[in-house]
Amino acid sequence: MSRGPRLQQWLIALAVAGLLSSTAFSACGGGRAEASFQSDGKPASDGCPYSTKDYANPDEAPYEMAHLETPGGGFDYRYFPGSGGPSSPNAGPLVVLVTGLPEPHYYDAVRTLFLAANYRVLVLDLPGKGHHRLTSRPTAEFVVEQFEKLWRGNEHEFSTETDFLIVGTSMSGPVTALMAARWAEQRPKLALVSALGMERPWPLAFRMGRVPLLSDLLAPFMLARQVEHRWRTEEILCPQHFPELFKRQAREFQGGFARINYLELGKALVLSDQTPVYSQAANTSVPVLLLYGDSDPFRDQIKKISGVIPRAACATIKNARHIPFIEQPDDTFKILGDFLTTTPSAGAPRESSDRRNQPSSCQ
Repeated sequence: MSRGPRLQQWLIALAVAGLLSSTAFSACGGGRAEASFQSDGKPASDGCPYSTKDYANPDEAPYEMAHLETPGGGFDYRYFPGSGGPSSPNAGPLVVLVTGLPEPHYYDAVRTLFLAANYRVLVLDLPGKGHHRLTSRPTAEFVVEQFEKLWRGNEHEFSTETDFLIVGTSMSGPVTALMAARWAEQRPKLALVSALGMERPWPLAFRMGRVPLLSDLLAPFMLARQVEHRWRTEEILCPQHFPELFKRQAREFQGGFARINYLELGKALVLSDQTPVYSQAANTSVPVLLLYGDSDPFRDQIKKISGVIPRAACATIKNARHIPFIEQPDDTFKILGDFLTTTPSAGAPRESSDRRNQPSSCQ
């Protein structure tokens, strides 16, 4: 391509980026805060159906993520071994929380509840987050390969765990489905909370993320504002309750490099059809739970994922949208804990031809 047409394409893309970003911007917070959430289960005085809100951290909530460098660029994680440690006779089961967008601290309230109930917790953040480089397209396969550097390592001996719970949310749904499939011999259980990855009619601004040149130009200008706008208008029932959450989100999105990483994660895990990944979980006997808020704008994913994994059970959290970990942490913890403790464990992976075709319990 000659220099003239190429320059013209760049100028057109920049013009479109400027136009769209000017129409998509909404109010955006700033600064940094570390906060969890509290709830007494009662409606708020402002008409919100819940009183959950930001609150000052309990002693165990403020923490920094550790970083594991890998040939693929590395990722952040944090392991909470519980009060007695993993070798304690009273040590509870392991819960693996794999974060979505934007950062790991929106798990704080549920993580705190698991620790208080004597569970051990491993928080895994997706590669490319925390302002770390990405060396390859962050597909589910790429991400799990990075996580396995920690999982198969000798420091914590995670590869010897059995009967544990893997929790994925939103864009990390496909990642956790593949984790469960690859580690099926360890008898995990898989909870997909507000999971994405199946085809759906995305808005124009999201569909533009599939256009390589245009999406790279748009990401630094639009991505942070688009995410906040959706949180405020569609994905959180009462966004006014969570000012610190938005401040943390703004911090996480600082810098165009971080936003391009988020765009790449979204393109690989959300805007690309993840049916083949979910099918790998379907070809095991790993128990699967689909958990969504009753007002989640992505409830169309339930039917599509359960169509791929017919044995999946379903549960709904009342008065929640896309992020029940922050809106209804107590109910989310209870459902996840019950799923882990009352669902029978499964065996090793089955042959791909040995599918279960019984009707799903999901509606």
